[in-house]
Amino acid sequence: MVGFGEMIASAVLKELLRKLSSPIWKTIMSQVNFKEDLEAIRSMLSSLQAKLNDAERQSQKNESIRDLLKKLKAVAYDIEDRLVSYESSFDDGFPKHENRTSVSDKVKIRYKLPGEMKNMRKRLEEIKKEMDLTNFKVDGASDEQDCINSRHSEARLNDSDDIVGRIMEKRRIMDLLLSDEEHSIISIYGLGGLGKTTLAQMVFNDSTTQTTFEMLAWVYVSKKFDLDAIRSSIVQQYNERSQYGNAGVRNVAAESILAENRCLIVLDDLWEEDNFELEKLKTMLRNGSKVIVTTRSKKVAERMNKDLQIELGFLPKEDCWTLFRKRALASTTVHPYMEEIGKNIVKKCQGLPLAVKSLGYLLGRLEPNLWEEILLSDIWAEDDGRFSDNKVLPSLKLSYYNMPSYLRLCFAYCSVFPKGSHIQRSSLIQQWIALGFIQPPRFIVAENYAEDCLRELIGMSFLQNVVMSTAVHFPSYNTYLLFST
Repeated sequence: MVGFGEMIASAVLKELLRKLSSPIWKTIMSQVNFKEDLEAIRSMLSSLQAKLNDAERQSQKNESIRDLLKKLKAVAYDIEDRLVSYESSFDDGFPKHENRTSVSDKVKIRYKLPGEMKNMRKRLEEIKKEMDLTNFKVDGASDEQDCINSRHSEARLNDSDDIVGRIMEKRRIMDLLLSDEEHSIISIYGLGGLGKTTLAQMVFNDSTTQTTFEMLAWVYVSKKFDLDAIRSSIVQQYNERSQYGNAGVRNVAAESILAENRCLIVLDDLWEEDNFELEKLKTMLRNGSKVIVTTRSKKVAERMNKDLQIELGFLPKEDCWTLFRKRALASTTVHPYMEEIGKNIVKKCQGLPLAVKSLGYLLGRLEPNLWEEILLSDIWAEDDGRFSDNKVLPSLKLSYYNMPSYLRLCFAYCSVFPKGSHIQRSSLIQQWIALGFIQPPRFIVAENYAEDCLRELIGMSFLQNVVMSTAVHFPSYNTYLLFST
């Protein structure tokens, strides 16, 4: 299975090249006796960078290329570590209060670096020889092209405007919630990317739902089923919604909450198939409350309610085109040629809203002459047997491969968070900045630039904004299926 690391090799190299081209290193290179090695390293990195987009794509199916990219990424990190150490050895010179050990360490760093750079150069030369033996396509994009096209000035952080269709499905679920006393559990199942979670959100956020139920809770379950965690989430959300706020009674049992209040509980992304565990879950929920379950598994849907399951089908082509136009074609007038290409791309999305949204946003940022390249990309024909139910994967790959390097690093960092987790937007932005992923142009505030990066990732459906507070959701599908480790 493809590891996440080798998929960001191009981003790592891009950042290393940026460092070597920075004013401080231009100054250093003019003064050191290993200038030749540094210039050779920079030249090789530039040459390798031009081939990495194709290498990353081929690494999906070729283990030897994956290993090669791992070695390349390791060398790049080693070079960057030594450059940072060398820079720090010059910070403030040798202050008088600095002890001899510290001064000695700095001298050692400066003394060792020429030999280490020579060794790094040799490692890089070996990797370049291996890559030259493979017929990788050369990407001739300039640095200026490796920027987000700002033809659309902003990406909405609240994607409620992007909801298209599913009116009949929503109406049926609302009727079951409000008038059907026979079924307390409603299971929605279907392929990844069809919009099961979006449909549940439409129902959950409806004004009638909000006023009908005294208590509403949304619980992301994921593959790791934990009944205690589900209980805890329900209790926590009850406390937050109650008149006591966060200071509410925290030791109240979930079963008591469900029994004493008219509740709606959404269990999003349920994977557990074990009958014993599911029976325990249903027993906890069997207190007159209404429950919506989203799952990819028909078996799970049937076991949660053998008499009622809703299979979510593909989004009709008319709705797909409307959704695509909202994302990619803001103008009311569309050139017939662009419309033809757009409709052919939508066909390739095969009725999956997530695919349409992701590619629609991407194409809205690209120049029109690049649309045909996306349409004719051979990624559409790739068959990845590891993800048999994931028809949406090609569209996300295309979005990823067209993602600027700095966005790849920001996106890669999100893998440190468990899937389905929430994080405060401001916290994520500050972490990106602290780690050096955010390098804004002159006169641009770092926080504002990072906010733009966040909007881009949300716009491409790699992250998901949630209405509650200012948190960002890391969807199980978008972020972790494409790059599982």
